[in-house]
Amino acid sequence: MSEFCVACGDHLLPKRFYPALAQNVDNLVAACALCNVIKKDYDPSERTGMEIVLTELARRQLIDTSRAEIVRRKGEYVRDFETDKAAFTRAIAEYRQR
Repeated sequence: MSEFCVACGDHLLPKRFYPALAQNVDNLVAACALCNVIKKDYDPSERTGMEIVLTELARRQLIDTSRAEIVRRKGEYVRDFETDKAAFTRAIAEYRQR
């Protein structure tokens, strides 16, 4: 994990589509901030989430599907993330000089 990688919680099944699962601990996974942004409202269940019982096997399948989609989309975001990372590094350096 780099100094710019921030771990956060992500909703495996997006709370936008499944508000009833927003506080369900079985619907939460750890994700770095970049992957969380990339995944955003992607629904690995293809809108069948309320029909799924979130067993460990079901969670693993949804996580694997989400991971594949994140990898597919990542190229679109890496350039922006690198630009943001450089801007953040400059801002920290300026702050430390004060």
